[in-house]
This record gives sequence, structure tokens and C-alpha cells, in this order.
Amino acid sequence: MEDKEEKSLAESNDSSDEEDITSDELPPDLKQALDVIENLIEGDTKIPSPSKRKFLAVVSQKVSRYRGPLPPPELLEGYNQVAPGSAQIIIDQFVAQGDHRRYLEKVVIEGDNKRANWGLVSGSTIALVGLLGAFYVISLGYSLEGLGSVVLALGPLIGSLIVILRKRQKEIKQKAQLVPEED
Repeated sequence: MEDKEEKSLAESNDSSDEEDITSDELPPDLKQALDVIENLIEGDTKIPSPSKRKFLAVVSQKVSRYRGPLPPPELLEGYNQVAPGSAQIIIDQFVAQGDHRRYLEKVVIEGDNKRANWGLVSGSTIALVGLLGAFYVISLGYSLEGLGSVVLALGPLIGSLIVILRKRQKEIKQKAQLVPEED
């Protein structure tokens, strides 16, 4: 516990945003408290007087940082001491936010799937109508024009298939580059 406090204090003192303060700029009470700390560090085992202990308690403080969506349990416990039930509210809000995000992702994916399915149905319908028209033109005796109509009906389908396959191959290559190779 003491190592963590020393480490976190050292980290906070390494910040480049802070300016160094000379001992002349400190209030006298704080100078006195720092002297007590220096004596304790140097091995002076005298127990400070009650007034000096007060300043010692003010000077020594715990600095901690956390990263993530939820505060650490100790901080949640502190919230509960100040406002009972507040830790549960924080956790419930975190859970609700996650549920909401997953719901939105689900809506987007389902919408993409519906658009893709309607695109397939529409494209297939247009191609089928084009092929039926082409066969009708061929049946009337216009074989060259009918063949052109078949190419026009199937061309976009074949072209889009080629584009989709190339896009998938590119995605596979990109994903393969993201995965580290095993030696």
C-alpha cells in the first residue's frame, strides 16, 4: 500500500505541467510539516507533537488514477459512504449504457442486412425481367439484338459479383495483416 502511494506521488510529481515551488514560497505551517517529514525520513524517531501531526496528515495524501468505464471498488465504496446507493446507480448506468450500445449495433446490423436482402431481390427481379425481354426479342427473330439484351441483363450481375469478390479478398488480406504470425 505504501509503495503504491509513493509511486503515485512520484508519478504526480513528474508531471511537466507543474512548476517547482521553492521553500521560500511555502507557508510557515507547511514548512514545519515538511521538516517533520524530513526528520522522519532521515530516521529521527521522535514522535511529532499533535500540532505537527496535524500538518503531517494534511501533507501526506493518496493520489490515484484509474482508467476504464467504472471507478475502482474503493472509490465506489466512497461514493456509497457519501450517498448511499450511489455505487449501484453508477453500475446500473454502466450496464444500461452497454445495453443501449449493443441495441444500436444490432439495429445497424439488421438494417444493413435488410438493405442487402432488398438489393438482392431488386437486382434479381431486374435481371429476370431483362432476361425474359431478351428471350422474347430472340423469339421474334432478332437473335443479335436478343443476345445483346442477354449481355445487358447479365452484365451488371456478373460485374457486381466480380467487385464483391475482389472486395472480400482485399478485406481478407487486411485482416491477415492485423493478425500476428506465429513463429
